[in-house]
Amino acid sequence: MGVIDDIIGIQESNKQSKTNNSTSQWKKEQNELRKWCYANMDSMALQVRDDGDLFKKYMDIQSRFEKHSVGNSLLILKQNPNTTLFKDKKSWKEAGVSLIATPEKFVILEPTKTDDKVYYNPKEEYDITQTNARPEEKKQYSIRKLLEAIVYNCYAEIRPVDILPDKRIGVANYDKEENILYIVKGINEEQLFQILSYCVADIEMRNLMNSPYKDFKNQCVSYMICKKYNVNAPNYDFSTMPIEISTLETGKEVRDELDTIRVNFEAINARMQEGMEHRQREKKPKQKEQER
Repeated sequence: MGVIDDIIGIQESNKQSKTNNSTSQWKKEQNELRKWCYANMDSMALQVRDDGDLFKKYMDIQSRFEKHSVGNSLLILKQNPNTTLFKDKKSWKEAGVSLIATPEKFVILEPTKTDDKVYYNPKEEYDITQTNARPEEKKQYSIRKLLEAIVYNCYAEIRPVDILPDKRIGVANYDKEENILYIVKGINEEQLFQILSYCVADIEMRNLMNSPYKDFKNQCVSYMICKKYNVNAPNYDFSTMPIEISTLETGKEVRDELDTIRVNFEAINARMQEGMEHRQREKKPKQKEQER
């Protein structure tokens, strides 16, 4: 090997060494950040377990980002609880949006599937307020449209009545044996949506025995649905947590329990979205017929 080959060989070796060192350092930083994320997921879970107001703020976030895990919603609660829209640098750039000079990032964990395993990698996100993008306009839905959506493909038959059967008290009752949801006629539309969101949650969890804890879960789902669609929900009080949550000792246990609520909320919300899309498709042919 000549002198030039020797020199080039040394340069390539040094370059490879630097690359290996950089990769090793990056992996180390990622592992540390991943540990930080899990630690803060657990610490925030224990905080919402003990603080009803903070629990309500967590649900506000989960209602906005129903596709995100409980853990990521807790990370958002810790770092940027007011965010309404966020993306990573690449996604903002692809959308034609620039970050401000010194953007304030926050971190969540992104699932990445490789072969048969799922890895959770730290991902830096940037709120829309850290960009030059215009604030996103929130979709507005009429209360009638929301009422139609909340009962779309409901598992139970919905039967309007003048009074509840068997002298039952209240304005709504789900009879599990008959699989009928009785609703008293003449309820204010906004109040009706709140009642239906609770009842649909109750139907979604029909396999659970009736209990104060099931009632709590129904209230949580109803609250998040109302928040999702900007419907007033003034009657829900989460200042006292049920013992099924308040006695849990680890953040992981709390997160797992909260996920049972999130899953039901996401399922109902998905049906609502499907119902609104179905309704929209039904209207289009009629509009075309009128245009002719």
